[in-house]
Amino acid sequence: MQLDLEKINLKTSWIKRKDTFLYFRELDSTIKVAYEQFSEKNERKIVITDCQINGIGSFGKKWLNIPYKDLALTIILGKSFDFKQKLIDDTCKAVVNTIKNWGLEGYIKEPNDIYMNNKKISGVLLNNRFYADTKPVSYTHLRA
Repeated sequence: MQLDLEKINLKTSWIKRKDTFLYFRELDSTIKVAYEQFSEKNERKIVITDCQINGIGSFGKKWLNIPYKDLALTIILGKSFDFKQKLIDDTCKAVVNTIKNWGLEGYIKEPNDIYMNNKKISGVLLNNRFYADTKPVSYTHLRA
């Protein structure tokens, strides 16, 4: 992946430092890294990889990725937000708009999938993990 963090100009107050991105050339699953390393911390991070070996989809199903071609990332949203279906909807719309900017047509199949030419190309998941005596930690996952 050509992730040049110095050239990324994200217009958001949510990502404040370049070390928010945790890049791995290859790993088992972005969500597993997120759960294991940041589960009880109130840190906002983006775990991203070129090669995800054991991706996890809805209801624990395996998510298949083509190494070094597909996008696999998990965004750790932290404890200070109460995210619901609206975040999934907004993320799906952003993916469809990005596809449109490339001159291609995509559409949303509710509640969380992106399709092109009647083939699923992406899915968006939102998980809230609960820990003792704390607010839930929210995670969103984009697979494309």
